[in-house]
Amino acid sequence: MVGIIPGPLISAPEPIGRRYGILDAAAGPIDLPPHGAGGGVQYVPVTCGEAHAWPIECVEGQVGDTAKQGDAGDAPVEALPFAVYASYLCGSAGYTPREFTDKVLRRLANGEQGALEYALWTGTSDVGGTDLGIANFQDGASTISVADPTDIAAVLAAMEFWAYHTQGYGNVAYIHAPVSMAAWAASLYLVVEKGGIKYTPYGSVWVFGGGYPGTGAAGEEPPAGGAYMHITGQTTVWRSAEPFVYPVPQTLDKGDNQYFLLAEREYAASFDCMNGRALFNPLGGS
Repeated sequence: MVGIIPGPLISAPEPIGRRYGILDAAAGPIDLPPHGAGGGVQYVPVTCGEAHAWPIECVEGQVGDTAKQGDAGDAPVEALPFAVYASYLCGSAGYTPREFTDKVLRRLANGEQGALEYALWTGTSDVGGTDLGIANFQDGASTISVADPTDIAAVLAAMEFWAYHTQGYGNVAYIHAPVSMAAWAASLYLVVEKGGIKYTPYGSVWVFGGGYPGTGAAGEEPPAGGAYMHITGQTTVWRSAEPFVYPVPQTLDKGDNQYFLLAEREYAASFDCMNGRALFNPLGGS
């Protein structure tokens, strides 16, 4: 029913908390260094590389066997920057500039994790599909063969075997999956929570992302009910220490008396050493 008089305008109820995602599971967010907002960051990873077994030989007065394998150094990782923004289109009456600023900042806080996840998965913006020019999961992933793609335990087993045995990764790997996979994994007790982070029973980090679309190479749609998942090395996020909000008075369109409020923040993200893709197809479709 309609109230006799309009209700008073009060402060909105606060959320219980931000959902689980890449900002919880990845290393960081780390403040972007000076000039990082424009150029991103580069580093030589310390998480890659294998070691090899070799026999202990007793040689009398001779130089030992020199047939040990020489492994090349690691290539630098470049995490290029991109902006994540939120906007708020509103009439000029009813709020102060401070209140307008607070509104658009809250909208950015609500949505920036999902925008980051979508960008890292696809390398594009969710608005118009604009290419961001960044390293992403879709491009250049290795295909991981799975004995039974309808069984998420088999998919997880194949991904971890590929990372830790085939690739010889010696640190904690990250498994990136759309949020719809969380219920599937939890139903088979494949999610173990510790210290606010979700792990597999073996110890890989789950990143269930609400912004992850679950698409395959070149944006291929997965079969109905399923999703592609990725396993990578160390995943790290950088971002500018504070978001920037355009001065409210400068955003007024005097033609229609509307403010186009804009808040944005620079991000960069990276994943080290490897990138494998596997399909979970619970319904067996194509």
